[in-house]
Amino acid sequence: MLDTPLTVREVTDRIRDLFDSDSVLADIWISGEVLESTVSRSGHVFFTLSGNESQLRCVMFRMNALRQRSLPSSGAVCVAHGKVEIYPTEGRYQFYVDLVEEAGIGLAALELELLRQQLEAEGLFSESRKRPIPANPAVIGIVTSSTGAVWHDIQNVVRRRYPFARLLLAPAAVQGVNAPKELIGALQSLLLTETPEVIVIARGGGSASDLSVFNDEALIRAVFAAPVPIISAIGHETDWTLLDLVADLRAPTPSAAAELVTPAIATALERLAESLDLHINRFERDLTTRFVDVELWRTRLEQHGVHSQITRLESLRANLLQGYGFHRDQATHRSAQAAELLEALSPAKTMKRGYAFVEHSGTGRPVRSAAETAPGETLRTRFIDGAVESIVTAAVS
Repeated sequence: MLDTPLTVREVTDRIRDLFDSDSVLADIWISGEVLESTVSRSGHVFFTLSGNESQLRCVMFRMNALRQRSLPSSGAVCVAHGKVEIYPTEGRYQFYVDLVEEAGIGLAALELELLRQQLEAEGLFSESRKRPIPANPAVIGIVTSSTGAVWHDIQNVVRRRYPFARLLLAPAAVQGVNAPKELIGALQSLLLTETPEVIVIARGGGSASDLSVFNDEALIRAVFAAPVPIISAIGHETDWTLLDLVADLRAPTPSAAAELVTPAIATALERLAESLDLHINRFERDLTTRFVDVELWRTRLEQHGVHSQITRLESLRANLLQGYGFHRDQATHRSAQAAELLEALSPAKTMKRGYAFVEHSGTGRPVRSAAETAPGETLRTRFIDGAVESIVTAAVS
């Protein structure tokens, strides 16, 4: 027994300490029927949850209320998340709510929605921070499984559309309890070794449970912190994860990501032609301006009878015409050379002549020398109409 009585505030503080020491009350989901739901002029929402002949006063502050898909309405059965604390001013406890949803939604979905709202409030999904994807990337990083079909599909699309790009594979598990950690490690390894201009994180379709690894908070924050643009390519077009929201660009499928990140060779030729046309047109405009100046001075000199200067202007005019023809021929020649080079570098044309492309089966890395192989290793040899896999038995010279 205490020697002196406690003040009301001292009692309230002791009760608050009891609430604060209870980890369940600090992070709790509560279901019940909504009673007396009102919104104050300041935007705060006050309501009561009722159930089993008990009632719990609730408050949702304005910033949390603005993030809700819908506010609690009287008579509705809801599930709410938040913390239970003492309200010292009135000496009663109440439920401070940060998320409320209609009952019937699974707990995993509710947890995901709560995380989505928290990350959105921090600005991780803001459109203003999205970065443009480079038009002609020389180095593209790929984070995916090295054994799945996704990696081979991406390679095929890139080789067909833009064989000048170099692909860097950072293999990682794309499902299972260890997948988030492996995905983060693969992403960081790409950024530490040889920084690519853009990174694609990809996996094929799967169940909601399979794709849940791409909702991992640590992975989302790692993607947000990446210094280069990230493209998400997870599952099918109808599948959505938090990775899609934080990525700079979302592709509906892995193959679509490979197309979005590379220009077609034909497109590259068109851009080259447009650039040359632009320079030629600019030269023609400059030449026209010079011709106008020459004719203006010619007229003035004729009026003053200065025949020697007229002869010099005629020579200048002839030189301009000759220079224009030379530069136009040079531009046309360079355009034709570039087109021939692009065509000659096309792997498809080379393969049609009987050549093949050899790569390490696990990573897709090109095999440039027999010294890069080892006995027992599986190699993939690509021909114009398909591919075969073989096992190295020995290197011969």
